[in-house]
Order: sequence, then structure tokens, then C-alpha cells
Amino acid sequence: MEYRARKSRAAWSGLFWGIIIFGFLLWGIGYSLGPEDKTLKIMLYIPIYIVLAGFVYMLVGAFNLGYEINEKQLVINWGLNSSRIPWESITEIKEIKGESNMYSILGASWPGYIAGLYQVKGVGPVRMYGTKHKEGFVYIKSDRGFFGLTPEDPEMLREIAHRSGREIEIVDMGKMPEEVIGV
Repeated sequence: MEYRARKSRAAWSGLFWGIIIFGFLLWGIGYSLGPEDKTLKIMLYIPIYIVLAGFVYMLVGAFNLGYEINEKQLVINWGLNSSRIPWESITEIKEIKGESNMYSILGASWPGYIAGLYQVKGVGPVRMYGTKHKEGFVYIKSDRGFFGLTPEDPEMLREIAHRSGREIEIVDMGKMPEEVIGV
């Protein structure tokens, strides 16, 4: 069964703002520097194109984000990559409710989209693949790592619990003490 992340316009807004920002940067360098400044132009274009490549990679992930449940495993499809989590390797399932206090270790996000490695106060490290994470997310701890998902269909969470044979622990971030989740 295939599932989608929560509905979000984040991929389209990322594309729109990416075109505006990178278009302005590339135009600005070409417009402001003349033919005699060829070395400076190259030195400015190189980092912009490197960052643009990373942004395009994240954007492809935003457009292709999805989850798949089959007989053997949970598959997280993000961009050109797939993470496979066998049912027997899942050790813990948490439904995180409410907005969590998290910060990026190595990841990127913009309103309605999040991907990468994050530290969630009161929960721990998590590889997030989702949209609208401020409404809560599903935390899966396995031998393959810690994953954060934002399925649109709540039935996906029950299906993961059923196939892995684990109970769902509900964590309400609003009821956690401030010393655990930070301020």
C-alpha cells in the first residue's frame, strides 16, 4: 500500500521561491560584473551553482516524498533514494502530538516541508521525511535508525504497528515538562 505525506504546497512554493532567489542571484552577478571581471564572476557562480544543486536535490525530494508498506518492510521514498525498514527491525513506534522543539543537525526545511537529520528535544535524533511536522509526526525507532514521518492517512500508523507487532506510544509535546523539551 502506498501512502503520501500530509498535503502541502511546500514543493511548489520551494520551486517558486527557488526560481526567484537563484534567478535574482545569477542575474545580479551577470548584470553587475563586466567582461573584465571574468575571474570574480566564476568565483561567485561556483558556490551559487553548488548551493543550487543541493536545493534542487531537496526539491526533488519534496515532490517525490511518499511511504510504502509491503509484506516485508516499510519503504520511505524521498527524492531518488529509498530507505527500507524491515518489520522485525522496528523496536519502537511513537505518535508525537503537537509541535516539537527541534533543531537541524544536517537537514533543510521551509514552511510545510522538512527533510534531514534533526534533534527533537524529549525524543532524540530523528531522520525526518515529511510535511507539516508542527502538527505532529510518527517516530519509528529501528535497527536502521530513527525516522520521522508525517503520513496523511492515520491508518498508516496502525498498519505499521500491526505489521511490526509493536504498540504505539503517544507522546504529547504539550504535556512534557519544560526542562525536557526546552523553551
